[in-house]
Amino acid sequence: MARAREVQGLTAETPFHEAAAATVQVRTVEVFGFAGGVLDTGEIERVHDMRVATRRLRAVLEVYRPSFPKALFKRALRDVKDLADALGARRDPDVALATIDAIAARLPPVAQPGVEAIRDELRLEQAEGNNALELALGYSVQSQLEARLLELAASTEDVGTTFGEAAKQLLDERRARLRKLGDRGIDPAAVSSLHKARIAAKRLRYLYEISPEPGRGAKNARNLQDLLGDIHDCDVMSERIRAHAAAVAVTDERYIGFEALASYLDGKRRVLHRQYMNMWAEIEL
Repeated sequence: MARAREVQGLTAETPFHEAAAATVQVRTVEVFGFAGGVLDTGEIERVHDMRVATRRLRAVLEVYRPSFPKALFKRALRDVKDLADALGARRDPDVALATIDAIAARLPPVAQPGVEAIRDELRLEQAEGNNALELALGYSVQSQLEARLLELAASTEDVGTTFGEAAKQLLDERRARLRKLGDRGIDPAAVSSLHKARIAAKRLRYLYEISPEPGRGAKNARNLQDLLGDIHDCDVMSERIRAHAAAVAVTDERYIGFEALASYLDGKRRVLHRQYMNMWAEIEL
């Protein structure tokens, strides 16, 4: 995954609206720098890099919301969200296919009909996601999204505060939310809290990436986000595959594969949650 580009010259004393202009400009260039080759399903990291860059852009747009003209901001944020959703629709099957392939290598031949049924389903979703992404990329060109974002960056308004002051308040708020959700996630059955904690860790991480004094915060938030993301993937895929198993007879040739995949994912999820508990007991946010 590509590292976030540094926003040069950003300090705690930088006026908030100037920080907004500089950061959105950097994050915009970052996003569209990954557009080439993003539809190539043989190079899945390209779409991942662009998806993460789009998340970073969305995150900073939301951080700097008070300094932007409302009309320009509302449309730009909506279009960035739509692009991120299209990238996600392509990326999610990529991740799921890689996971299924890794598990399948450990399963006996009798499980392969079920494995192949899931693969076929995910390949279809991958193709559909690619079509949706192609349309979204086309719209971003047609609507001049990159130019509008750069115009937005050049249109910031002074809100009477510094970046350091605003960042401190936001960091305190986001750390508090993550602590609350993270504590709830100690219960392995708290699927919703773990999912919300992942989103909270992501939002904290992207704020740390532009913070004047990030320390180890960005790395810790990223590691937590990644682990919670793996847990979430297990939850989603296991539930999906168990639904397939419940929909066929036990004599169906696919049944064993469905059960084997779901059982493996459930076991992996237990291990990951134990890792989460250990990480959460020691993490510094």
